[in-house]
Amino acid sequence: MVRIVEGPVARLFGVARARVYLLSSTRGTSVSSGYFPASRLRAIGEIVMERIASGEYDYRKNSI
Repeated sequence: MVRIVEGPVARLFGVARARVYLLSSTRGTSVSSGYFPASRLRAIGEIVMERIASGEYDYRKNSI
C-alpha cells in the first residue's frame, strides 16, 4: 500500500512524501520517501505491481 501525504507547505511547492507499507510472512514495515512531485509518487504502487507480475522483482535480492 502506498500513502501520499501533501501538507500545506508541500502543496505550495508542488511536492509530496510517500510512505510504502510492506507486508511479509514475518512482519510488516514501512518505508518513507523524501519530497518529490506527487504525480511521480502516485506511480510507485503501479510500478511495484508491474514488477511483481513480470517477475522482475525478486524478494531474495532485497534486504528490506
